[in-house]
Amino acid sequence: MEQYVAGLEQTLQQVLFSNNSDQIKEATKALSTQFFADANCVPALVHIIQSSSQKEIRQLAAVELRKQITNWWAKLDLDVRTNTKARLLEIILNEQEPLPRHSTARVIATVGRIEIPANTWNELLAFLFQCSNSANAGHREVGVYVIYAIFEVTDAFADNLRQLLELFSRTIVDPESQVVRITTVQALGKMADFIEEDQKDEIAMFAELVPQMVQVLQQCLNDSDEESAAKCFDVFDTLLLLEIPILSKHVANLIQFFLGIGANTTYEPVMR
Repeated sequence: MEQYVAGLEQTLQQVLFSNNSDQIKEATKALSTQFFADANCVPALVHIIQSSSQKEIRQLAAVELRKQITNWWAKLDLDVRTNTKARLLEIILNEQEPLPRHSTARVIATVGRIEIPANTWNELLAFLFQCSNSANAGHREVGVYVIYAIFEVTDAFADNLRQLLELFSRTIVDPESQVVRITTVQALGKMADFIEEDQKDEIAMFAELVPQMVQVLQQCLNDSDEESAAKCFDVFDTLLLLEIPILSKHVANLIQFFLGIGANTTYEPVMR
């Protein structure tokens, strides 16, 4: 297995860092026909994500792992699946770089899409709540981002909307991390797709968070953070298209807010 892992990591390095196009093609082919044709690629990629000192390699390994989870997860032994789930949670808490961290979150979401409906990863939600309520801002960022990533790919948390809305009522006003606040807005945008018209309490709880969502967007504008502002704008676009009345009582204030943005010449034209 050690030789397999070493060969896989070397091949990933060739894909990323080689200046020779023929070598890149050969390495890409080797990944497909040799390494990824074997279920051992899953624990091997996990090992590389956990151990590589190169953030680019960790990032690529996580991207590839997400694909291979879909192909191989059901064929892995139970002990390998259990070990993989535990290691992924360790990895994401220890990862300091945003890109590999986000890619690892998407791996967790892909595994969650399979495991949560089968009731074989019940500890995941508790882990995410623990992270999201941590005194460590980095851990809060991890918790909220993984929840967001899960809502992107599955309705597995649809039975936990009330708990999550209570959590988001805290994370959207995170006292330290703008990343937590922005990611909360994004997660709310994805969550909204899973709220049914008869879930009156959840709709009301969500609606109460709209002013805080506006405040997050306002801070992005004040910071000239175009990328994050665009993410928040996208969420409001999504909410406007929903049949459930999340924005109903805020419409007048929202119109005034967005008109004010359009008229404010201190903002970049793309934001206006």
